[in-house]
Amino acid sequence: MKAAFKDFASNAANEKNLANQIGENFGEETQKIFEITNSIYGQDILSSFLFRNSSAPSSACAAVAVYNALILLGKKVSISDIFFIIDIDNPFATGGINTIKALELLSDKYNYKYKTTTHASEFYKWSEVPGRVLVAAHWNDAETKDSSHATCAYVDSEKIINIYNFVNSSLEPKKVNKWTDEISKERFIEGAYVYE
Repeated sequence: MKAAFKDFASNAANEKNLANQIGENFGEETQKIFEITNSIYGQDILSSFLFRNSSAPSSACAAVAVYNALILLGKKVSISDIFFIIDIDNPFATGGINTIKALELLSDKYNYKYKTTTHASEFYKWSEVPGRVLVAAHWNDAETKDSSHATCAYVDSEKIINIYNFVNSSLEPKKVNKWTDEISKERFIEGAYVYE
């Protein structure tokens, strides 16, 4: 197992270095993804990228939510670094990652703190504070609870909540007055506010 992990880590690092040095072999779109260092409004931009052996648009929402939170905190980070750190933690995993687990994995490297809750009412109160950076996971359908999505939000000075990556095809943050306008208590899974 250790040998397989070491090989995976080595291969992943080599792939990233090669992509940076010989971008033409990986395609122009993939090379651009390695260079993404600004907020991601919708994860469809990652269409040619794999995350944990799955298509990034269908499985990377928690990683993108935490990435966006770090960008909003002013951290220097790239999405490829976020994917790499999460992949190294469990190289044989497939599909997405739990939002809180993603926050935990990245907190030491990027030097931030977070407070979590599984109570929608507590999270909604957090979203009323200007300047807050929030990450939340929610069910796509409150009745079936068969798939989930994670988003990141910033509460501006006028208490408008700017939600990043609300849907995969988003081209800008979705602006709402209250979190409950978009995510009901029945759909809420877990959330956190992230701070330095």
